[in-house]
Amino acid sequence: MVSWAKIENLKQGESIMLEKTSNQKFTLTGLKRPDVINSKTKQRVVLVRDVSASMDDDNKAIDANKAIWGFLSELARPENKDGFYVAVVDYSKNAKVVSDFTKATDLEGQLADIKTLDSTNITAGLALAGNLLSQAPDPIEGKERFLKPVVVLFTDGEHNTGEMPYDEADQLKKTADLVTVAFGVDADLGLLQEIANSPEHCYRCGDGRDLRAFLAAVGETLASSMQMGQDATQPLGNITIETSNQSEMR
Repeated sequence: MVSWAKIENLKQGESIMLEKTSNQKFTLTGLKRPDVINSKTKQRVVLVRDVSASMDDDNKAIDANKAIWGFLSELARPENKDGFYVAVVDYSKNAKVVSDFTKATDLEGQLADIKTLDSTNITAGLALAGNLLSQAPDPIEGKERFLKPVVVLFTDGEHNTGEMPYDEADQLKKTADLVTVAFGVDADLGLLQEIANSPEHCYRCGDGRDLRAFLAAVGETLASSMQMGQDATQPLGNITIETSNQSEMR
């Protein structure tokens, strides 16, 4: 069972600890929240879900659903003042938009579960995420300020359909941060490290418990960065999770 997670270098060398509470959520300690949170600050997040047939193995789809529920709950916390707009893309052989940008508070509890089929086309998922971001409306001048958007992609296997995702990833990273997750032992960690913002923005989650802990930590990281009015690029590359076998999730 995951006991704690540490995020380093959030701001000027500060460190914080994510501590497990009795209700399985993670809370931030050691980081002072601003006295006033600017409700004008917003951020778009795209969750890119692998829904290929292999996600049925070892209940990975079920575990991923639970992890995503926790992630949305973190973004929907009242102190975030409806600042997060979340879109969801599913990909297998092709990709489709499950939800266009929606307030996390409205999406929480409403997102459809993963339905698996076909092969794995990471390129299609990234391309559709990029399209959503490029078509998103401009901020309302004087009323909104959007932080750099974040794309979180997970897969449990190897890219095996269509062109390799390097070009799509490079295009996406011109305007957004890209965090990748190798879910399970069969995921292509090397490829995911190559397409992420940096190798430090790629993480391996061995099982559902790891994925739940990691996505909760990502949600906390995004919320803390928003509360400081800063892009999450640096802290998203400094998340570490200690698992039950005392190994570090990277």
